Amino acid sequence: HGENWYREPLLKGQPLARVSDSKQYALSSKMAIDHIGVIGRATLHFVDSEQYARKLLNHIKALVPLAEKNKHIRYGQVLLDVSEQAFSTTNQLPDNIPTAMTHGDFQSGNIWVDPVENKTFLIDWETAAVRSIWYDPATLLLSTRRHNGVINMVTACESQHVMDSVLINDPNKNYHMGAVMGILLLEDLIFYLEDNLELPEDWGGDLIDKYASQLKNIKW
Repeated sequence: HGENWYREPLLKGQPLARVSDSKQYALSSKMAIDHIGVIGRATLHFVDSEQYARKLLNHIKALVPLAEKNKHIRYGQVLLDVSEQAFSTTNQLPDNIPTAMTHGDFQSGNIWVDPVENKTFLIDWETAAVRSIWYDPATLLLSTRRHNGVINMVTACESQHVMDSVLINDPNKNYHMGAVMGILLLEDLIFYLEDNLELPEDWGGDLIDKYASQLKNIKW
């Protein structure tokens, strides 16, 4: 480094999103889930489900007016209505649910694969926070960042594939999956609002509205 510049070695390989070999994709996905599972077990903390869900709901209610003011979003009421509906499902959860430190944006673009060294790295941790241990696996394994990904997850929440994906790092497999979807949706709403509110000027408002336009089609 010197004179206002610096150099650092780049990771070898490519993001998981660009891996075309199906076996390598499956292997690296499993490694990534294993990595986040290690973090989850090390930071596991059970919280009161009603208090946690209400905390999420109240946070959304505080963020939506900011998004309306700063990002000029048009679907603020949709976000509030959907979050209330999601919250109403969470009363079917057990008294305590597992939370842990999570990546937050655990999609295939943030997982780096080095097939030569057979290594998988988790990158871009700026959205790391404590969430349910279901959040990261759902983001990656059910592709919830893609268009209609959340809707597809909620619609098929009782399917074995969705249950296996969401609960992969949770030894307890006995949940009302509609209620789990309520928590995941509340957490995801906060992710989208916070992530886009950090952008300058009114950038990100269209992304929030696009997301909201998908959520309004969810049938609880």
